[in-house]
Amino acid sequence: DIAVLTRRATFGLLAATAILPSRLLAHVAPPRNEIRESLAKRFTDLGTSGTFVAYKVDDYLVVASDRQRSGEAKIPASTFKIPNSLIALETGVVADPDKDVFAWDGVKRPIEAWNKDHTLRSAIAVSAVPVYQEIARRIGQERMQKYVDLFD
Repeated sequence: DIAVLTRRATFGLLAATAILPSRLLAHVAPPRNEIRESLAKRFTDLGTSGTFVAYKVDDYLVVASDRQRSGEAKIPASTFKIPNSLIALETGVVADPDKDVFAWDGVKRPIEAWNKDHTLRSAIAVSAVPVYQEIARRIGQERMQKYVDLFD
């Protein structure tokens, strides 16, 4: 039972923590950790390396697939498409994830699915880097940094 937050709820929480003085925030129990080997097995069964980490909000529980990789700092890579999408929606850079179209720039790329027009929904489905680069440009460095800082 991993909690899923809506975009509105996520930004509401982020905004609330940015506005309230830290002394007004409740002190909560520190998170507990649980390593689940069955999650690590999914990576090894596929012949790949990776890690999975989730936070069960109600239980203050961090669930991870392994102790070593889950504790290492990694670049966000394609996982950054999630906050990038949320920031695009929150700032209005994308008003409708199914209707706002990002026109293909005509540059032929090795991943065929990228070589066409995309909406936000279709871009995230195929991890279309050029679309997300354009989204980031439209958000702008200053606004992007503001929201990334809110994500902490």
